[in-house]
Amino acid sequence: MVLLRALIALAAAPFALAGLKTVAPNRYIVEFDTTAHLQASGLGKRYASPHDYVYSQLEERGASFSINLSFDSSIFTGASVTVSSDADLLAIANATVTTTTSCTGSGNKKTCTTKTVTSPVTTQTSAAASYPTTGFSTLPLIGADKVHAAGNKGKGVKIGIIDGGVDYTRTPLGGCFGAGCKVAGGYDFVGDYYNGTNSPQPDSDPLDQCYTHGTSVAGVIGANDNELNVTGVAPEASIYMYRVYSCYGITSDDIIVQAMIRAYTDGVDVVNLSIGESDGWTEGMLSTMASRLVSAGITVAVAAGNDGAVGSFYAYAPASGRGVVSTGFTNSTILPAWNASVSTGYGPIGYYSVRPYPTVTLPIYTYPEGSDPCKPPSVDLSSYLTIIREGDCPVYNISYNAFMMGSRALFLAQSTDGEPQYSNFYPLNVAEISKEDGDYLLGLLSAGTAANVSFSFNPAPRYNSFSGGVLAYGSEIGPTNDMYMSTQVSAPGTDIISVVPARYGNWTAVQGSSFSAPMAAGAAALYLAANPGSSPQKVREALELSSTGVPLTTTDGSFKTLAATGAGVFNIYNALNAGVTVTPTELLLNDTSNFNGNQWIQVTNTGKSFATFKLSHVPAGTMITFNSQYNQSYSQKNANPNIQQVANAATVKFSQSTVILWPGASTWVLAQFTAPSGLDATTFPVYSGWIKITGGAQTVQVPYLGVAASLKNHAVLDGTSFYKGYNLPRTIGNDGHTPQVGTVSYSYVGNDYPWVFWRFVGGTRYMTLDLVSANASLGFAPNYNWRRSEEGGDISARSGSGSASEQLDERAGAEGMGPLELKSRSDMDTLFSTTKKRDLLGLGALWCTLTNNKGIGCTTTSTNTYSKVPIIGNIFELDYVPRNTFHLDNDYYPYSLYPPTFSNGSVIPNGTYKFLIRALKVGGDITNEADYDTWLAGEAFTIAIAGN
Repeated sequence: MVLLRALIALAAAPFALAGLKTVAPNRYIVEFDTTAHLQASGLGKRYASPHDYVYSQLEERGASFSINLSFDSSIFTGASVTVSSDADLLAIANATVTTTTSCTGSGNKKTCTTKTVTSPVTTQTSAAASYPTTGFSTLPLIGADKVHAAGNKGKGVKIGIIDGGVDYTRTPLGGCFGAGCKVAGGYDFVGDYYNGTNSPQPDSDPLDQCYTHGTSVAGVIGANDNELNVTGVAPEASIYMYRVYSCYGITSDDIIVQAMIRAYTDGVDVVNLSIGESDGWTEGMLSTMASRLVSAGITVAVAAGNDGAVGSFYAYAPASGRGVVSTGFTNSTILPAWNASVSTGYGPIGYYSVRPYPTVTLPIYTYPEGSDPCKPPSVDLSSYLTIIREGDCPVYNISYNAFMMGSRALFLAQSTDGEPQYSNFYPLNVAEISKEDGDYLLGLLSAGTAANVSFSFNPAPRYNSFSGGVLAYGSEIGPTNDMYMSTQVSAPGTDIISVVPARYGNWTAVQGSSFSAPMAAGAAALYLAANPGSSPQKVREALELSSTGVPLTTTDGSFKTLAATGAGVFNIYNALNAGVTVTPTELLLNDTSNFNGNQWIQVTNTGKSFATFKLSHVPAGTMITFNSQYNQSYSQKNANPNIQQVANAATVKFSQSTVILWPGASTWVLAQFTAPSGLDATTFPVYSGWIKITGGAQTVQVPYLGVAASLKNHAVLDGTSFYKGYNLPRTIGNDGHTPQVGTVSYSYVGNDYPWVFWRFVGGTRYMTLDLVSANASLGFAPNYNWRRSEEGGDISARSGSGSASEQLDERAGAEGMGPLELKSRSDMDTLFSTTKKRDLLGLGALWCTLTNNKGIGCTTTSTNTYSKVPIIGNIFELDYVPRNTFHLDNDYYPYSLYPPTFSNGSVIPNGTYKFLIRALKVGGDITNEADYDTWLAGEAFTIAIAGN
């Protein structure tokens, strides 16, 4: 059986996580049936391996293919192959394989974007022999400091990191590589210069001094004690580094699979995956592989993702893998800062930087009054501390101009009091100071008063009163489209100080789920060190039970939805000392059509004396996910920094709310849930909360999550003018951006061919683009069917909607949510080249699609209404795809019918056709036409190729 999964090209995610992703043309990951060669051997010719058998099958079918990578492991047997044509892909489909997925490439444009700091390596003062107890450690925020104090630092546990490489020459990372070193093993799968088009240059040394991401991840997990007091979560664990990103930040799915297999082979106990791509489903390729590692006994910590700005139901892979510890990120309560003294006696002045400025005393200076810091006067700044008021000139320009005039010490005075922002302009020392301190220093200069500022090694972290403890803006928001929790737990993930190569200043401040996930990986190592042999499920459950809810704001008493935070911020000390266990640790209530309201939980007393346990219900806010007025998902960028939450909550009844248990004893409790009332089901409200259990050594909480609507009623296709300014889906003319009017004939000379545009407002497990006859009788009424009004505008014929596009655009524009500008033709060509694929649903589905469900073994019974639709042929398919967004490159799908071929490679004959799009609704039956969102083009087109 074959399954071809599409992985769509997206823009770089904010924060530090795998970003811009392109599909490698005609490249697929193929999983083999590991017994097929043995069965075939019984029929005559003997085959030594599944690989030999499958390759021989392909050669017999005349397939043109090349092998990129070969996989031979108990968790995955197969190959990464490149084919020349759709006919070759069909040959693969007919060979004995089990799973095929389109192979993608991932590129990270930036290792760290906003708030990233790379501090200078110049004349820093540090205590080499005895490190300070004050500093910027976030270990207390997850309870790891108490675990360390008890003598547990993860010794004996092997942690595999699949990421960029690591600069193990840095002292906090041990200074060496190999047996006896902190970085005890690993592999480089790519080399420095892999760019996605050339061949990787693998070797056995994962040293990386050009791409900082992996080094910083390793620092969060395992840095030794150091001058900044940012010890790793598990500093005595052994690290195995698997480098899958080159200096260009490029990798591909097959390389990541190769690394996952190597980590399994090396016998690691924990794997950290601070990588990701939008997916939304638990069945994605990387999610599936992560789940297999879990099944093999490896705890897998994964970054939940950094695209929280785009709203809910936008889960990442491999974070959607079942059994993994997907980790979201909160804003740290600690702001790294240092104190400087002023010769006038004022202060001290706190400046927000990762590392201290060199130990020196400098006179203060600012540009003459009225100067533009974007176009400053020419002056030698090398002997001054330059102070500039923040304003209209971007920080980068201010810093660059100052640096070019010799400045090595720069203060940026805030214009208004707010959360400080960290900057990365190494080797320039640049830091923000408060408005009050800036007013004082600039006031001295305005008055002509000379003053000096002195620097020393004087760490003085500030409490983050602005956003500390709340969910970070970028943290991914689930759940998955199939209603699993896409985030299990959260951890601090902003302004985290970690290691970088010396050429980048030794230290940096990082942010994103890339750096909350390694906190979970380190915590898993601490748990395993204390409880050797514990299963991944046990580790995940312990972390979830130890978690506390994340507040909606710093002043609000309500909790953020668990669709974003998971169970909450874990505490590894509490996880190790709970005195009680509960199973399961995720109560998935599903939607109203599949409601799982009766949930049994088992409570076990793991303490040393009998205890009385009390159960209660703690609701979190209910998240409104869908704007039914505009038929679009709410996003933080278009709506409010906090997606709208309401107080309507579920109710819970317990079969017993108090239980008394002797040590080691267990009992079952029935929790009966009722979904919240008073909500509009068309907004698809996601509700969540916890079952709280007290009486053990620590309070534990079991998270639950559901949606107060039927997901089968959620739109999949965008049938509005909201995004493009004209209704979608739409047949587009030969200029690649103007909607076609009337029936148009295309000659296929030059660029004379049609396009079709569409968007998804909901995820879909299966979508198909077919050709039908211009006058076909489909046997059903499409959800969407556009026609021209007498005034020339678009009107919607979708039942239940009915707003004219002009009115919709006016409303959207009034809220700052209007249609975006059209992409240029070149932009669309670029996107088209990365998204146009022939991806088919499976061996049965592949064969049946190519034969319009008339082939042997295809379902043609009366129950299969999907197969009865009279299509001419299939053009294009996708499966397991997420919804589109407004903020990433893949914000809609532009598809050109060029060349004029069906998905099986056969030529489309001259004739007049219409496009038909069908997208399966969540929970729908793939064989039931009524379970699809469907669109039939209002405009026909004619293929009129000379000589065709």
